[in-house]
Amino acid sequence: MRRNRRSRSPEYAHGITEAGCLAHARRKFHELWANHKSTLAEQALALFARLYGVEREVAELPATSACAFAS
Repeated sequence: MRRNRRSRSPEYAHGITEAGCLAHARRKFHELWANHKSTLAEQALALFARLYGVEREVAELPATSACAFAS
């Protein structure tokens, strides 16, 4: 039986949650939309597009201004 990595990681025992890679999460929604034309997946892709837009804007800011978005 294969154990889940989270079940053996001490970080998870202390309430730390792995965020994971958004590109991988987005890809799953894209596959769902491409294969089944899911409206939920389409909404999720629109939200990812907005999020990536914010990331582009923040990347162009000076570090002191970009830190304001993190808090």
